[in-house]
Amino acid sequence: MWSDEQLRETLNDMLVEVLAVEPEDLAPDARFFEDLGGESIDVLELTFLAEKRFGRRVEFQRMVAADELDFDQDRRLTEASIAKIGELLPFIDLAQLRRDPRAESLPRLLTVENLFQYLRQIVHSPASGPATA
Repeated sequence: MWSDEQLRETLNDMLVEVLAVEPEDLAPDARFFEDLGGESIDVLELTFLAEKRFGRRVEFQRMVAADELDFDQDRRLTEASIAKIGELLPFIDLAQLRRDPRAESLPRLLTVENLFQYLRQIVHSPASGPATA
């Protein structure tokens, strides 16, 4: 069983490798795209590394996957979509998301802390199957 400390250290190591950042850049509230310079291809690379390391299916890209959500005519998340995000990512601040429900706000969900919480949820879940290649 992975401890939280081991999970956080391993995630940080993977982020340093994928994003070529310094460990001190990985504050919990650091945003993957805006603060750390990540790109969508980096999310996939991080996913592959995590699946290899933990032997579980890890889908970080689902944290910002707008194609699985419903929007109104102004490209704002519907309340049903916000609830869906809350079910998938119970550690997300839904009040913040409700204040700014634009599709463009989804990438801010990818913070170091949220990545950790998602990974923790996956690794500690007995329902998670092995990673697929």
